[in-house]
Amino acid sequence: PSPGQGNPGKGQKGSAGDAMKDIITGQQKMGKGLQDGAGEKGGQKGNEKGGQSSGSSGNGGEGEMSAEQIAKLAQEQAQLRKQIQELSSLLNSQGIGGGENAKLLKEIQDLMNRTETDLVNRRLGSQMIQRQKDIMTRLLEAEKSIRNQEEDNKRASQSAKDQPRPMPTELERYLKEKQSFFDAYKTAPPVLKPFYKKMTEDYLKQVK
Repeated sequence: PSPGQGNPGKGQKGSAGDAMKDIITGQQKMGKGLQDGAGEKGGQKGNEKGGQSSGSSGNGGEGEMSAEQIAKLAQEQAQLRKQIQELSSLLNSQGIGGGENAKLLKEIQDLMNRTETDLVNRRLGSQMIQRQKDIMTRLLEAEKSIRNQEEDNKRASQSAKDQPRPMPTELERYLKEKQSFFDAYKTAPPVLKPFYKKMTEDYLKQVK
């Protein structure tokens, strides 16, 4: 399965931070495949042959990557970029998609889009490898930011649950009237025969 197979915006269990962790894992795998096929070795081979390969546009040679391998990497990068878009929508629905998170995710999408375009056009080499490092740096920053905000939201939610709920006005009034009745009975009890007096006291104990 490709590393970008998940879908954080549609039915995926876990938090947004967990979804970002999956994206990071996918990008690491995709970047390793890219580096193995088009990294420094590929660039050196292109130079040793006396020039850059056609379509390299100054970014180094293609190394030994086949058209099929390049197409697969482009597809994986496109899927990861789509996951970032879906994650951004998920964060917006949770109220934590703005500020630093929005900035980082937009930068990540732009970088991924450039990598995807370069792969389609077979512009491989050192610049793309460096861009992969930039993507990973921003992904890790975004994951940290998202998890911090999730923790803040969790603490705020727990604090709200711990707040005592105010007593309804009508209930408070009823309890005060009931207490006043008991106090009045204690201070000025009615003249009753012992049997009825005991009965009344037992009743008052039950309704307290």
